Amino acid sequence: MRQGAGVVTLKAWQMMRNYVLLISFLWVSSDGFAQSDIAVGSWRTHNSYNSLVAMSGSAEAIFAASSTAIFSYNPLSRELVTITSLSGLNDTDITTVGYNLDVELLIIAYGNGNIDFLQNNKIINFPHLLNAEINGSKEVHQIYNYQQKSYLSTDFGLMIIDLNKMQVEDTYFELGPSGQTITVYNAVIAGDSLYLATELGVMRGSLQDNLKDFSQWKFFGPTEGLPANLTKVILPTPAGLLTAQDNAGIFEYDGNTWQDKNLLTLSTFKHGSQQGNITLLTSTDTVYQYSGGSVVPIVTNIGNQPEAALHNSGIIWIADGKNGLVNTTANKSIYPNGPYSNQINNLYTYQNKVIAMPPAYDNSFQPLRNKDGFFKFENGLWDNFNSSGYPNTMPIPSFYDISDAVYSATDESLYLSSFGYGILKMDSEGSEIIDDSNSPLVNTSPPGNNVLVSALAINNNELSLANFSALPSLHINIIGTSNWQSFSPSVPSAYCTQIINLGNGVQWLRLASSFGGGIMVYDAASGRELYLNRNSGTLPDSEVYDMALDNEGKMWVATKRGVVYFHQAAFILDFSIVDPVLPIFDGRILFKGEKITALAIDGGNRVWMGTTAGLWLFANDGQEEILHFTAGLDPLPSNDILDLAINHTNGEVFIATGNGLISYRGMATAGSESSEVKIFPNPVILTQNDIVTFEGVPENANLWITDSSGRLIFETQANGNTAVWQGLAGNQSISSGVYFVFVANDDGSAKQVGKLALIN
Repeated sequence: MRQGAGVVTLKAWQMMRNYVLLISFLWVSSDGFAQSDIAVGSWRTHNSYNSLVAMSGSAEAIFAASSTAIFSYNPLSRELVTITSLSGLNDTDITTVGYNLDVELLIIAYGNGNIDFLQNNKIINFPHLLNAEINGSKEVHQIYNYQQKSYLSTDFGLMIIDLNKMQVEDTYFELGPSGQTITVYNAVIAGDSLYLATELGVMRGSLQDNLKDFSQWKFFGPTEGLPANLTKVILPTPAGLLTAQDNAGIFEYDGNTWQDKNLLTLSTFKHGSQQGNITLLTSTDTVYQYSGGSVVPIVTNIGNQPEAALHNSGIIWIADGKNGLVNTTANKSIYPNGPYSNQINNLYTYQNKVIAMPPAYDNSFQPLRNKDGFFKFENGLWDNFNSSGYPNTMPIPSFYDISDAVYSATDESLYLSSFGYGILKMDSEGSEIIDDSNSPLVNTSPPGNNVLVSALAINNNELSLANFSALPSLHINIIGTSNWQSFSPSVPSAYCTQIINLGNGVQWLRLASSFGGGIMVYDAASGRELYLNRNSGTLPDSEVYDMALDNEGKMWVATKRGVVYFHQAAFILDFSIVDPVLPIFDGRILFKGEKITALAIDGGNRVWMGTTAGLWLFANDGQEEILHFTAGLDPLPSNDILDLAINHTNGEVFIATGNGLISYRGMATAGSESSEVKIFPNPVILTQNDIVTFEGVPENANLWITDSSGRLIFETQANGNTAVWQGLAGNQSISSGVYFVFVANDDGSAKQVGKLALIN
């Protein structure tokens, strides 16, 4: 049951922002499909669906939400539907969802107060709370639906939405005993009263009173048999009103007093649900069914981090924080294909594959003991690898906190580093762990797993690695041999977080800013070294976030206060004066004083730059802006760019952000020249297709397109091994017919010919 990532063109995205029809690409059957390639200028989402935060159910389907996307599952047909930012979701950081059965509408709430409605396969944004002048948090915790209204429990009080009119009916602020703001976690109507579960306990207000007035509300306390504890769960059950309080347990209300059931008195509760006669209570580690004054745990070995539970189609379902939607009857985990986590801060590409890695250490460089493993994207699908036995994942040896990855063509192996467990080598024969027991790697705090390898690099048959906070800190292994060399460049080189191996012994080492920062250039052959930082006058700032070597041998460096590059990076130790170049754009220093977080070089030798304010593409000298993307205007889930990597086979740029992963199909490729030019789409329907792509052409080749009489129609030059022809849709000057494509590099040594059918 695997589904390919959602895809949409930039032009289509701009049309869909406010009101979206979820067209055919949103729907997928239980058998699924994958789209291994996307068109130039298109976006593709890569959402994680197994880390769920909320769920709700309709008569036919279950809606399960992760922080960045939603999927619905029909238990009868087993159909999965994904709903993502490319499908029309207007924000990220989903906190809860709620389905109103009377109106047949799903309410989607975000952490900043933004709200979406999904009804009749349409998404409508409802930004009233987002735009409201409310001090403090607007987070929605839970949604209670009653008749045609939704009651949203928030950090500031309660908001009621009339779903028929699609407008706010009322808002209740400052409901505390003295009129102070209190957090409301849940709401329910029973009889003639509205009950709220709050940070101060349970409160009741008569629906006949003015509930805007805090004095009209009554707080229950010990006099009524109910502790004034933080309460997140309150439910109407067939036996009456029920609440579950943290570290107090379950209480039932008979209309006058609360009866302590002396159950689950040490539990912390997250969620409660009631369907028919089935009452479910979700604690931090277990889902319980409550009935007749007793509780029965719902036993499943794959629902160990429950966030919510409900009863649907005769089955109890759990929204799990690790394993997606859990069918407790079949003990089965269900979720669409995607990376195992949205928390991705490191990317690596090789041979048409992408490796994504979650964080391995915290800001103090302490191992997180993250068990999520790593995630590999290939042929339009994600495979997830970890050693924890999670459902729908692939096993690896016990190996946590994966920090970096490189591929060696010498022995056809993938090498992964761990901030604690050394190195994992994987090939077609199996896997092997390299640590202090079989190599010079140093365990900085034995006997625990503290072989801290923070970075890897490869050049031909040389594997370089950084042994963090150890001496020696730099190790080089000749791939396929037991030949190791170990080095101890000057402090603070022991705190390296990125390596670029330029060959002939020259290593560029990016150093952790909390240990001095900057860059160390080290020659392992001669022992020469050069320390670059702000104090030496060569870098805008010692806080360096990324380095990237371009196709001309320039080393680009991203810092807290701008971006620079160094000419002839491999020979910098031979220069008596080392000064970086500050790119000039539009008459000013490019990104002067601004934080640059990530760099990547595409097949056309152009520079992608990630910042905390979006994503840019510049020409190879930084003097020409080619593309600029920002969240809100473009499909980026966040302006906070954490890392970039480019699949040079097809030019797809993978973008790790603070709110998950997305990719954009660029126009430049590298290393994919072939004997025949690949043209797609072909044929081109001019009323539908706007871009045609020519892939696998000689590097930076010239292209000429002619009609059957030899008349030149269009000419362009490739970026790397890819060229595009844009602006075709609706072009009435082009007639239907077969056109010829002629490709050649500058000296004519490489030539290609192709045919293209255009239908107007």
